[in-house]
Amino acid sequence: MKSKNLFLAIATAVLLLSNGAFMNAQVTVGSDKTPESFSILELVSSTHNGMRLPQMTTEQRDNMADAVFQASVEAWGLQIFNTTTHCVETWNGSAWITQCAYTSLDCVDVPDQPSAITGNIVITKNTAGLIYSVNYVEGVTYAWTIPSDWAITSTSGNGSSITVTAGIASGKITVTPSNACGEGTASILNVNVGCIVQSTLTAPPYNGYVTFMCYNLGASENVQSMTPVEQANWTTPDDNYGDLYQWGRQTDGHQLRSNTIANGGVVNGGGGARNIPYDSNSQIPVGDDWYGKFVYFTGGIRDWHGNDATSTKVYRNDALWNIGSESSPKKAGGDPCPDGWRVPTQIELLSIFKNDADFGNSYPPSDATTNTWTWNTSGTPGCLIKPSGSSEATLFLPAAGERVGTTNDFMYVGANGYYWNSYTNSSYSYVFFEGGNGTPSVVVNPLYFVSRAYALSVRCVVE
Repeated sequence: MKSKNLFLAIATAVLLLSNGAFMNAQVTVGSDKTPESFSILELVSSTHNGMRLPQMTTEQRDNMADAVFQASVEAWGLQIFNTTTHCVETWNGSAWITQCAYTSLDCVDVPDQPSAITGNIVITKNTAGLIYSVNYVEGVTYAWTIPSDWAITSTSGNGSSITVTAGIASGKITVTPSNACGEGTASILNVNVGCIVQSTLTAPPYNGYVTFMCYNLGASENVQSMTPVEQANWTTPDDNYGDLYQWGRQTDGHQLRSNTIANGGVVNGGGGARNIPYDSNSQIPVGDDWYGKFVYFTGGIRDWHGNDATSTKVYRNDALWNIGSESSPKKAGGDPCPDGWRVPTQIELLSIFKNDADFGNSYPPSDATTNTWTWNTSGTPGCLIKPSGSSEATLFLPAAGERVGTTNDFMYVGANGYYWNSYTNSSYSYVFFEGGNGTPSVVVNPLYFVSRAYALSVRCVVE
């Protein structure tokens, strides 16, 4: 009977408060005390009764919060009790705010790290409809972050999946789980936005295009999110140049331009062979005197992987960056490119300029039969490459210079660009050359070659 009387009292109070004629009425339910001056409705409980909020799971709550609900100012302040998280939650106009303050009688531990994020890791700039997701766990909410110029267009799966539109910046996608106990460890996926140019390779997977990383390995973060034209106009060229790798070597510190004699980063390999036990990727092992150092040679075949000038050449390795073939490349363990990328083949680099180029010949940029090549003279020197039908260049190759494998000197920085590919010939490896040795006569030589001790730029392509 007491419960019935209390219900009738509450119902009467609600009717009074909702009636325009009694807009300023103040009501106490459960007692005959006068309401406080600041209170429009007071519920005075006995020692064994409370007020029960609407009860619903996280899924039921999210189904209620449709587009009309989220757009309504009238929904602000709505409260429920979430039976999934065991928390009172309030809608603040953009999100459900828990009242648990990350404490709960039912709290046991923070959630486990989510499953690996699934989704594309190499993307064309401005691509829409990309989906990234993790496995949903009941009672866990998910907070996502994406690269700076990307946009989340929708969420699904109780927040465990997002649909995004990519920008031009590479970066990380992260998802952080949380529950009433707090935040768990985030899962992270590195994503890279590629720069696409035309190619004479028409069969799959190319279909007439090659996708390059949009910057040299080691380039400053300042330029990594820029468009190719913005990179070309950048007035701090060193940011664009990046690191210089000896052919076939991994990222171990030798590639840094700051790696000088002053800090012990340079070794003179002399003219003889040096036979050492390489690691599982056929690289200089950690702890060896040569590890992480630029190695130059005054004699022999000038190959850091075994400077044996005899006919046996036992220690030379031609598969340090490609354990497949030119036509079907497969990334090797020593390849310095990040996940999803690899060092390009000679065929791939040749295909974006002039497929019928002759060995060792140089051509003016205007002789390109694929894409339009233009030497940039303002900001950062280098070649801008524009596909047919494109309104602007989609790739920029800066003139980053070289580190000479016989003298340890840096040369032609700002005048020439030298880009390694994975192909070899005898004791040499092939390079895509652009520039003019500092003269106004700019040329492109897509079949240039040098000794493997030279340190040159690497521009990765998609795997």
